[in-house]
Amino acid sequence: METPHDWDEFASLYNAIQNESTLSIEEDVIAELRRQHLLPAITVMDLASGSGRFALPLAQYSDKVILLDWSKEMLRLAQQAAANAQITNLTYRVADWRTLPKAPQAELVFINQLPTLAPSNLAHVTHLAQHAVALNHQVKQDDTLLTAIYQWLKQPVPRPYQVDPDLMHQYADWLTAHHFTFTATSFTYTRTEQTSIADLLPDIDHAFSLSSAQQLAEALTGQSNPNALTETTITYQYQLLTWLSEQH
Repeated sequence: METPHDWDEFASLYNAIQNESTLSIEEDVIAELRRQHLLPAITVMDLASGSGRFALPLAQYSDKVILLDWSKEMLRLAQQAAANAQITNLTYRVADWRTLPKAPQAELVFINQLPTLAPSNLAHVTHLAQHAVALNHQVKQDDTLLTAIYQWLKQPVPRPYQVDPDLMHQYADWLTAHHFTFTATSFTYTRTEQTSIADLLPDIDHAFSLSSAQQLAEALTGQSNPNALTETTITYQYQLLTWLSEQH
């Protein structure tokens, strides 16, 4: 996902995944921004906004929300969702945020899940905010059944691509080194669902024969049928960093 074209092609699938999420992260982040008196705001820029998952609810607490993304298709999907919800105080900008001049673009700059944002880029995004910056990122995702499978294989559990606790530590270190006072807020969600060993095997980088899948199912569930439903618990954690651009 290195070009706008890549994201244009991925946009529909990305939007479907976002719409399927049952986590209340949008509501909880906005409630925290209100608690910190960063919302309501006159203008909010949702930087790398994608298809508008956060921009649409942010519009309830701003006179204007600017959705900025380098993918035209992402913004088209966001505009479609806004029209369906009859939300009119949104503007759409197709641009790479790295090309924006280092001057205030909005009162609050909001960023969600932007893994290409390096700690050294925080100076730039801080210049884009007239008042404050809010940066949200997923730092944990644990699936008890998936973890048990990797333990059975004696392999480390791979980290989902969207999860990066190290990056958030690096952001915090940069802010501290540059004398910004910031607030870190965590949001944790736990969901229990029914799944099967067979449902998870395609996501695992290991070749399973029928007999090995049956052995795995027997070891983890007490049943040799890999298709038998069993319970798994998934834990998600996000971290929100907020700081005032006016400190410098």
